[in-house]
Amino acid sequence: MRGHMFFRQCILTKDNQTTTSFIPEKFAKKGRVIKFRDSKHSLWNDGWTISKIGVRVADKQVEVLEGTHKKTREVSDI
Repeated sequence: MRGHMFFRQCILTKDNQTTTSFIPEKFAKKGRVIKFRDSKHSLWNDGWTISKIGVRVADKQVEVLEGTHKKTREVSDI
């Protein structure tokens, strides 16, 4: 059985925008600029700055939270 990979819930900022994301713990450093790839187009965005680091969660917890989020989106108007 493999060990758990841990993530940190981070608040990211870019220009006047703010978002929240789970980032692998080894990359979650305040002030670090990270880029996400657009899965539809395989393009990298301009980068987000990690402004706050929150709770630590195991990979299995992130999967559960992601599934809950998807179910909520399916039944809502968002």
